[in-house]
Amino acid sequence: MILGYNYLKGNEIFSKNYSYYINFPNTTGLYSANSVVINGLEVGRVKEIKLAQDLTHQVIVKISLPKDLEIPEDSKFSILSLDLLGKKAISIERGISKTLLAEDKIYQGIVPGDMFTEIKNQIEPITQKADKLLGSLDTMINDVHNAIGRGENSALKKTIDNVTITLETANKIIADVSNIFQKNKGNIDNIIKNADSLMVNTNQITKKIADNSQNIDSIIQNFHTLSSKMSQLDLESTLNATKKTLEEASTLLASINKGEGTLGKIAKDENLYKSIDSTINSLNFLLTDLQKNPKRYVHFSLIERKNKD
Repeated sequence: MILGYNYLKGNEIFSKNYSYYINFPNTTGLYSANSVVINGLEVGRVKEIKLAQDLTHQVIVKISLPKDLEIPEDSKFSILSLDLLGKKAISIERGISKTLLAEDKIYQGIVPGDMFTEIKNQIEPITQKADKLLGSLDTMINDVHNAIGRGENSALKKTIDNVTITLETANKIIADVSNIFQKNKGNIDNIIKNADSLMVNTNQITKKIADNSQNIDSIIQNFHTLSSKMSQLDLESTLNATKKTLEEASTLLASINKGEGTLGKIAKDENLYKSIDSTINSLNFLLTDLQKNPKRYVHFSLIERKNKD
């Protein structure tokens, strides 16, 4: 019983150890029989803890180490937390001095912060930087809000609303134009077909004119002769009539340009379409008849007279 009690108290029973004294400003959580460790390995025990008798109010801790363990006197002694439950031990960090610890001297120890204090000390700089970052971010957000406005007066919201309205208007215009062309697709196709037919007939007439270029030269010569004779006539009334006709045509064109353009008029005005279609058909008929019966429209009296002479 006595032997077990002495062992639990940290007293060596069978071997003679050296005792050393360490001064600590605070020994909270350290008790007799707690371990003395070097690099995590237990090498001794705490034998006694008592308050110093001087005015420093330091706590003197007596530790027991094996005789064969050489500890340099410049070694550092500190109180170490072994686990989260608060178990303490005295840690020895060996020095490099050739002089070893003496039993009759008191060495100064240090008390580092506990685990939670260490964590707090490491986190505190990060917390300060985070606070500064959040402050800068808040300032930046306020600057952005002040620049673009807030709520209904937000410049960004107004811009988005204007773009939305513009897109809606453009889509409506495109839909209206598409509907107009869809409704009048048949009429427009007919006009294009008639125009193609007109071009074919025109090309045929052009070819025939080229084939009869000599006869046309003779006609032109006769026209020159006729023109010289007409120059002797009074053409003032004819020019005035022509000028009036051109002015009326100019007025008509200006009236058309004030509308939505020729294609729009054709697409919307059914009567105009029918009129153009009828005109093209009549012109096609005229050109066809001109090819078949050219003498109905061109009199070669001057040519024939020339041949008789």
